[in-house]
Amino acid sequence: MLYFYGGKIMFKLMLVDDETLEREGLRDFIPWKELGVEVVGEASGGPQALEMATRLRPEIIITDIKMPDMSGLELASRLKPAMPLLKVIFVSGYQDFEYAKNAISLDAYGYVLKPVDDDELMNVVKKAVDSIIEERNSIQEKEALRGQIAESLPLLQQQFLRDVIFHINCRKEAELWDRSSYLKLPFDTGVFCVAVVSIDDYKKYDDKFTQEDKEILNRYVLNMIGGNSIPGMVSMALQIKEALYAVIMNMKTDNIDGIDSFFRKFIDTLNDVYGMTATVGISETVINYSGIWTLYDQAMMAIKHKWYLGKGQIIFSSDLEDDVILKNASPELPDMENDIVQITLSGDIEGVNAAIREYFDGIPFDKKNSPGYVKNISLNLVAAIERALIERGENLNDILKENFRGFEDLLCLETITDVIMWVEKIFADVATYIREQHNDRNSLIVNKITKIINERYGQDITVDDISREIYLSPNYIRSIFKNKTGRTILDYLVYIRMKKASEMMNDASLHIYDVAKKVGYNSVSYFCQVFKQYYGVTPKEYMESMERS
Repeated sequence: MLYFYGGKIMFKLMLVDDETLEREGLRDFIPWKELGVEVVGEASGGPQALEMATRLRPEIIITDIKMPDMSGLELASRLKPAMPLLKVIFVSGYQDFEYAKNAISLDAYGYVLKPVDDDELMNVVKKAVDSIIEERNSIQEKEALRGQIAESLPLLQQQFLRDVIFHINCRKEAELWDRSSYLKLPFDTGVFCVAVVSIDDYKKYDDKFTQEDKEILNRYVLNMIGGNSIPGMVSMALQIKEALYAVIMNMKTDNIDGIDSFFRKFIDTLNDVYGMTATVGISETVINYSGIWTLYDQAMMAIKHKWYLGKGQIIFSSDLEDDVILKNASPELPDMENDIVQITLSGDIEGVNAAIREYFDGIPFDKKNSPGYVKNISLNLVAAIERALIERGENLNDILKENFRGFEDLLCLETITDVIMWVEKIFADVATYIREQHNDRNSLIVNKITKIINERYGQDITVDDISREIYLSPNYIRSIFKNKTGRTILDYLVYIRMKKASEMMNDASLHIYDVAKKVGYNSVSYFCQVFKQYYGVTPKEYMESMERS
């Protein structure tokens, strides 16, 4: 309980001394309220002080050291465990080294000799009050910080789990566990498994749902799949993007039946409540945190088999081992995947189309006759560029916008030609987007170069000077400028200088050497040489022709 005096917080102080006159003198002749304290109790001995302090909980105790029934040192030692922030100021009539040493060992706040000097005691009390205020502020700051951390904990947990499944900010195994523990995630030793949940046909609901409807559905799904309904298992769910969720499950041992039953119940409940179905891809298991990202890839791979297994299914990655999955198809395909992604990210539209044709031409004849196989490797190509875009902070759906309906488009295609054209369209759109970004940046660079030249053509300016000003290498800006304008930077500089020079020559008051200097030439003869090369006449002949006209 806080005490107030004149609107000011008062800290509680107790006086302990077996000599009544000494105690009353301290009580009556020290201006305690001016120091921010209130004398709330007096005790004539240790036992009485012990009982009183336990009841009144003072912040400061001033006590005599040497008392007959219990010393001040013993009193302090018995109070400190229950009141660790208590400030004890010892008063003694003995300049005894042992007393002082014992007082220090008890973390005494002050040690004042009798007869007490009022100013000295007031100074010690004032410091004690300042110390209490500082400690309380520190405690409040820590509590506020804990509160902020507690409020942001769900977001921090989600970001950490997102980093884990996307293999971002990779950490060592021990660091992952330390971070997990700090974020109070429920995971423990055992095995991990990842499920990916995809709401089927979500696009057809998208226009019908308000933003509030979508948020309610999102919370409903996360609550359902993120619960710990399976005995011996804990799980955390997060949204990957609209209508797509990941669930990280941690359990002592594999529990395939329990997982199947849990997600079957979720699918049925979602259908009952919303009239929707969902498809779930289930990974295999690992025992280490650092392997969770591979489980996510497995679950994503499993869910992509929705096209031939149907919607509303639970697809286990382990059941697809003997299926026509990309990793069992052709050892060259993953390498070609990477080449196609890199060509796309360079913005080479023609190159990526040629690479995709080569990719599909390389499929063995018997595999080409399998629609499932062809569509499967197509999904993997799209997944590869999607991962690459995520690493760049881009989103495939945002780039393709309304032109892309995801894997639902692929399910409707009936020929290999249609499939190839579908893939080419996606990659061409991404390459076009990348090229436009690249062109926008190059246009900005060219604009900076032309601005510098137009402002400083009258100075001795070089390509190196310009490159330093825009923080790019000379060769790089030479290449960009040439590609965008069809001329070199120096050609453009000469063009501007000659253009400005011809304009200045309309002013009859200017001499040729004046014009040369104003357009950046210190040598008049060199200026005349360049001018004649550019216009076919000397500056003098040009000025004479202007006068005649």
